[in-house]
This record gives sequence, C-alpha cells and structure tokens, in this order.
Amino acid sequence: MRRPMVEQHVARNFAELHQVFKRFESDSKWMHRGHRDVSKVLMPKAGRSPFFHKHQEDFFRAWQRRAVEFVPNPPPDDWEWLAVAQHHGFSTKLLDWSGNPLIACFFAVFRNDGTTDACVHSFKPRYRIRPQPGLSPFNIEPGVWEYRPSAFSPRISRQLARFSVHQPADLDLLHTTEFGALETTVIPRDYVDGLLTELDHYGYNAATVFPDLDGLSEHMIWIAGQRDLRQRFLEDDKELGI
Repeated sequence: MRRPMVEQHVARNFAELHQVFKRFESDSKWMHRGHRDVSKVLMPKAGRSPFFHKHQEDFFRAWQRRAVEFVPNPPPDDWEWLAVAQHHGFSTKLLDWSGNPLIACFFAVFRNDGTTDACVHSFKPRYRIRPQPGLSPFNIEPGVWEYRPSAFSPRISRQLARFSVHQPADLDLLHTTEFGALETTVIPRDYVDGLLTELDHYGYNAATVFPDLDGLSEHMIWIAGQRDLRQRFLEDDKELGI
C-alpha cells in the first residue's frame, strides 16, 4: 500500500529541532512519539505479527486476572486496565504518545545505537474518546482515537502520557490521513548521541522520565560511560555532600 504524503522535517541540531517544535506550541492537541528507526510502522504492538489475532481480548482477560496480584489499587474500568497493561509492556491496541515533544525525542534517542535515522512523529488526532460506563475498548467504532489516562503512576504523569487507540489494532497511521494530521521530524543518525546529551542538559533523561530506581540506575550507568560527563558529575556530587 502506498503511503500518503506526510509533512517531513529534518533536525540536524537543537536549534533546528526547536524551530520545528515551535509549530506545535500554540495547539495542545498535538501529541508526539519517538521512534529509534524512522522506517518503523506507526501501529500498536497488538497489530503487529505475531500478536495480531482474534483472541486479543481473551489474552488481555487472562493477563488481567493474574495482574491483580501486583496492582494494590485496581483500575476502575477496562480502559485504565488497558493503560496499565500497555505501561508494563503487554501487547495492546494502544500506542504511547506524549504531550511534550522533547520527551518524544528522548525515546527516539534513548538506547539507540545510531545505526539508523531516528524520528519524532507528531499527530493531531481528529477524534478523542472519553471512557464511560458500558463503553468497552474492545467494542468501539473503527478508527484511531485519542485517549488520555489518569495519572495512575509517576511515569504516566512525568511523561505527559497520552494514547492512540487503534480499531482494528493493525491500523497504521502512516498509511492514512483520515484520522488526523501527521508530521514527522527526522533525527539523523549522526545527531543521535549529541541529542541525548543535550536533552540531559535540559533535564530529560532516564532518571526524570522514569522516576523510580530503574530510571535512576539507568541514568547513572549512562553518566558513568560518558568520559566528559562523569568527572563533572562526581565533582558536583561531592559539593552536594551526598
């Protein structure tokens, strides 16, 4: 299937990145998603092989029954449960986005080996879904819908998390313009490492985006591997007296 024309930008440095993102600052309906590889599809995990099958709801229910052991405050409805499942890596019909384009940039360059161009997709959905009693995420009208979860975890609130809900799950936003406006900002592979360091300077790193022990450890390991950052970090740390 031929892809429709998507407006595309290239950001080779932070100034160019800022210039692109200024386009979105006056409209909060835009949401952003980072990809390590610009060639990847824009669809949920449940829409990709081998997860796309007719038993998706059955597998979700099986996961849900087992997940209650680890969720002290169970979500009030299937929408929140689906968001929890997505948040913890289960295959769902949700796709993660952020209201902040720099957080999307972080996901585009984090754990990126720099062998491919990365990108940030910016999507302005035409439709938004508001969960209500009796409305199941497994029985909605075909299309792509925006869903904003409650802040059920620190990661959700720190990442300004939003979701697109795809019905069916294999609906690729790169193949249609029916459900909203889409723009792509390409981050050339030779800028990936530089952007990761610049984002850290502005406070976007694993410790802030993942506000828990895992995120802190990931960030400290990254600093330890950066020759020009680790000495400065240790000197600052001594001054703090930690």
